[in-house]
Amino acid sequence: MSVLKTATSCRRQAVEAEIQAEQITDQHLKAVYLRIANQWRALARSYEFADSAAHFLLDAKRAKDANSGQHSGELVHLPSLASREPEDLLKSHSNRCCGTMRLLPEGLAQPGAVAA
Repeated sequence: MSVLKTATSCRRQAVEAEIQAEQITDQHLKAVYLRIANQWRALARSYEFADSAAHFLLDAKRAKDANSGQHSGELVHLPSLASREPEDLLKSHSNRCCGTMRLLPEGLAQPGAVAA
């Protein structure tokens, strides 16, 4: 199962726990189900964060490989994750780190600029 499908499944579990909480009159038990729902949502956010971090590292590695002719002090422009197609988000990715890079907000870095 993909990471995003797992996160969706966690969110469904949260909704089911909330539905159960609505049907319970015992306040203590209701609070337990609401805490369970919150934990399912936190787990879903964790999966989503891990997935976005993995994509960030993959994009950074691709940018590093594409700019391998530049020396390590140069700034590298990374593509935005927001513009990714849904099918790209589901592709498998590498777990290898790509080294150290200095990231600047888009617009501040000039192509070919050297980091201080």
